[in-house]
Amino acid sequence: MARPAALHSCPPDALAALGPVLCLHDARDRHPLSGWRRAVQVHAHVSLDSEGPSEALCFRSADGECCWQLHRLPDSDFLAWERLLDCVPVEACQADTHPGPRWRAVRLSAWPRWRPCALRLHAVPGLPAEQALAAADVDLSRLGREAADRIARRLGGLIGFGGGLAPA
Repeated sequence: MARPAALHSCPPDALAALGPVLCLHDARDRHPLSGWRRAVQVHAHVSLDSEGPSEALCFRSADGECCWQLHRLPDSDFLAWERLLDCVPVEACQADTHPGPRWRAVRLSAWPRWRPCALRLHAVPGLPAEQALAAADVDLSRLGREAADRIARRLGGLIGFGGGLAPA
């Protein structure tokens, strides 16, 4: 497993350059940026499965728990993702090999429940780093919505992709 990098390797302006992303935040958080404010480390997950490539940034809190995720969508800026992946450790993930709904239910019961939302991040100059990020709703292409639905089902299961910043 790759050792996560300090959060400064993933500054707000680099996140803003990503364009539209799928954000997964803890379902107990009322705002999608709550996890960003708790994050102290980041690493990337990269995998390839039957549905194609998958790239995400996993942000960890001081206790080592994943508290915020950003997933690349077809609508995201590919080159900005590549530049960011050059700055953070990348962890290659195994494809999900659990067969059927029973294993899926077991797996999801052990994971935090994520609230998915599509958003565009914006850097806010002049604020402390943990507050220097803002988010806005974003419209996705049909392909982007399908990818967001697939990611949300695969990782969140019990809370489906609801679209924008409003709670799903």
